[in-house]
Amino acid sequence: IVRGSKQPLRLYTIDLDCTKVKVQQRQSLRMTRNRFKIRQARDVVKDAKWSDDFKVWEAFTTDEDLVAMRSTYSTEFFQRFAVAYRNYEAGEWPVARDMFLTCRPEGFGIAPVNLERFPDDGPTKTLLNFMQRTCWNSGNEWHGFRELLGR
Repeated sequence: IVRGSKQPLRLYTIDLDCTKVKVQQRQSLRMTRNRFKIRQARDVVKDAKWSDDFKVWEAFTTDEDLVAMRSTYSTEFFQRFAVAYRNYEAGEWPVARDMFLTCRPEGFGIAPVNLERFPDDGPTKTLLNFMQRTCWNSGNEWHGFRELLGR
């Protein structure tokens, strides 16, 4: 539950590897002088995203930068995370822990579960840290969500 809300909200995360995006060099001085035209072009793109026809999910297959930033993560990674998260919500924290510990973008293999080295993925690490505080026991009062006290 987000502080101040009366009912639980579902939060979504997205895994992106920003090191996969190349930084574009600044355009020539002549190009930057016409700021009005640049702003107009930017507004056209922004307005298209507010259209009822805009589908965010399509950008994950059509936007060059998004495709590049998602390339680090395999289908197996997302499948393992989904299974682990369902177990987390269901209060099956030892099972969730074991699955989260296999969520590694670099591959899986048959590596032993290592509680000393959590995966580098932010959402995975956050959930593992939260569950570890209670020794992997969700308790009787677990309703499939927790209160977010801060960032």
